[in-house]
Amino acid sequence: MNWATIWPTLAFFLGGLSSYARDALTEKRQRHRLAAERSAERARVTLDRREAFELDHLQRLNDALQDLGRAAGRMHYLDTMASHQTGIYAGPGVPEDASTALLDANRSVHTLKGLVLDDELREKVAETQRLLNIPSSMHNSTPAEAERAFEPAIRALDETQAAVSARIREIYISQAAAQQLLASGVPRRRVIPS
Repeated sequence: MNWATIWPTLAFFLGGLSSYARDALTEKRQRHRLAAERSAERARVTLDRREAFELDHLQRLNDALQDLGRAAGRMHYLDTMASHQTGIYAGPGVPEDASTALLDANRSVHTLKGLVLDDELREKVAETQRLLNIPSSMHNSTPAEAERAFEPAIRALDETQAAVSARIREIYISQAAAQQLLASGVPRRRVIPS
């Protein structure tokens, strides 16, 4: 056996084996990197879609709350004016279009509040809706009792709309920060607020 002929052949096969192992490891790393990039892109797209849905929904909810506040305020005003003649709040004589406007506004808020992603905000919307409907359901009450019920409803409406607006601002700020990160070439990583 001549080592002079075996050694170069052995070195050739060992070199080929190490080259194959290196290529296999490089390919495996590339597959993992590409899978991680695809996963990050899917997460980013999902988050973008979630935020777009939430933003659109919250804007429509804010409008619906405004409509409900106007309808409840109009109903309260009409009931108060009628009560000056009858002495009874929420009695007969309120125009049907006012009742219809209140019903439609309630339906819109009810439909939209079920899609609010944040549990605390959803509960706040539900409570505001409940409070705004109390005065119109106070049949045969005094105007003073109705006024005492209407004041907290208006405060709750203001607080709820402020909370909805704050969440809308958070989404806009988050989107602007993401755009800045994308423009700078830094991968986008964010925590979804609870």
